[in-house]
This record gives sequence, C-alpha cells and structure tokens, in this order.
Amino acid sequence: ALNLKWDLVWSRINVIRQGDTGQALRRIPEAEALLMQIDALVAQIDGASPRLLKEPAAAGPAVLSQLDEAVRLSQRLYGLVYNDAIGHQHDLRETLRPIQLLTIVIGGLFAVLVGVLILIVWRSLGARLSHAYHLMDELRLSEERFRNLVEGSIQGVMIHRDGKPLFANQTFAAMFGFDSPAQVIAQGSVD
Repeated sequence: ALNLKWDLVWSRINVIRQGDTGQALRRIPEAEALLMQIDALVAQIDGASPRLLKEPAAAGPAVLSQLDEAVRLSQRLYGLVYNDAIGHQHDLRETLRPIQLLTIVIGGLFAVLVGVLILIVWRSLGARLSHAYHLMDELRLSEERFRNLVEGSIQGVMIHRDGKPLFANQTFAAMFGFDSPAQVIAQGSVD
C-alpha cells in the first residue's frame, strides 16, 4: 500500500510539472502552495525511510499518514491544475474562433474573387477570339474575291518579284503556251 501511494503521489507531481499543466501550475498561486506542501511531505517521508526499514511498526503509521495527506493534496492539486489547463485551452479555442471564422470568410471572398477574375478573363478572351475569327473570315472572303477576280479575268495576270514569277492566272499561262499557271512559276523566269 505504501509503494502504491508513493507511486501515485510521484506520478501526479511529475505530470503536473510538465507541459500545459506545468504552465497552469505557474498561473495558480494555490497550486504552487499545494505543491510546496507535497514536497515537504515527500521530504519528511524520505527522511523517515531509514527508520521505516528498521522499525516498521513504529514509523509505519506516521509515514502512512503522511502519504495519505500527500495523496489527498496531490489529488486536489491535480484537479486544480487540470481544470485550469482545460479552461485555458477552452479560452484559447474561444479566442481562435473569430480568427477561424475570419479565415473562412476571407477564403470564401478569395474564391469568389478568383471566380470573377476567371469569368472576366474568359469573356475577354472569348470576345478577342470571336473578333479574331471574324477577321479571319473577312480575310478569307477577301482572298476568295481576289482569286475569283484574277482567275476569272480574260486578261493575263502575272505577279513577279525581280522577274521571278510568284503567281499567274490560267489566261496568262494560255497566252504564253503553258498548260497551267504552275508551269509558268516552275519555269522560274519571265522572258
């Protein structure tokens, strides 16, 4: 029974002195006073250990009484520190709650903003692409009109650069004895 109570006192004290509970211990003056009382009882029990080994019947009741008091105080200390640590964690959660909500709101606004920007860019690109397709259609129609005009002409038409033919219509090819405009261009020179 002595060993069990001794282990209980030491395990509680060691747990209390570490981590969040150790920080709570420093925040609660009553807890520090209890810890000092427990330390004094532990010192008395340590001092009585040699006598307990020699005269267990005489020293046992006093040591057992001191251990019972240390267990009671450690239980009270553990309750104070644990409740303070839990309360402190609750306070931290309550402090963080507005920050979490603000983060959610900012994230939502950011998502909406990104969506709006994507929509604006999409519409802008769509308008530009539509305009580019329109210009390409106009260019194709213009080229088709020019080709029909040149190909349908009863006059011979040849376009050249530095005497080298780049284009000739069928009338030009027939006027100079070629079967097709491609032969005119293949000849490579205008004489």
